[in-house]
Amino acid sequence: MKLEILTPVHIGSGDRYLATDFVIKRDKVVFINSVRFFEEVDKKGLDPIDVAKEIGEGKKSIEDFVDPYKIKIRVVPFNGRKPGREILAHIKSQGRPYIPGSSIKGAIRTALLWKEVNDNRDLLDWTINHIKGKIRGRSKRGYLDRRDLIKLDDELEERVFRKARLTEKRADPKNDLLRALRTYDSEFVDGHSIYQINFLGMGNFSVLAECLDAGQVVEFEMNIDEFALDGAPGGILQQLEHY
Repeated sequence: MKLEILTPVHIGSGDRYLATDFVIKRDKVVFINSVRFFEEVDKKGLDPIDVAKEIGEGKKSIEDFVDPYKIKIRVVPFNGRKPGREILAHIKSQGRPYIPGSSIKGAIRTALLWKEVNDNRDLLDWTINHIKGKIRGRSKRGYLDRRDLIKLDDELEERVFRKARLTEKRADPKNDLLRALRTYDSEFVDGHSIYQINFLGMGNFSVLAECLDAGQVVEFEMNIDEFALDGAPGGILQQLEHY
């Protein structure tokens, strides 16, 4: 199957590029060979630890010690206005970015969830009233924190997706109708850039992240686990026959 990237996409690997890994020059980010950089620093008779600390604190730049283009690994576009001292890395395999199958399945799940809530007035009313009730229950704060939102999401997903009766506990993931949908990692994506990501309602707070560029089309595989769907005793399809 084919997937088109509509907006810049960042799926974090948990890694970060530090200030000693790159230099931002106008609309470009120059990633450097850090080993070669510290070799050059050592040749100048400087302490690499002291240099790394000064760069990390923003007191110095890689350019103060060496031309970054002479030790560059790659150069990618920069979409932003504010340079930063670290960049969130996109998930990669063999050094090349891709979209994990779990992220693709999550996007499909979110789209189906939105359609169900949008098309089902009773479910929409329940969702709105449930959110209002949660907020009233947090009257001191007047808003829902991350834990509340995760719990609300779980409760809504339970109503929409967990309609099978493979176990007595409805919230059991084994009762999830999408359990039989298998999605696999996409092929490698070539086009990526560094984007400045601003957060609504948080003033000037922003982060820099490695993102896949919009407009690209990648292929991935998706299929149905027929054993989970119908082959196993009490399979999902057999359970749905009771509705």
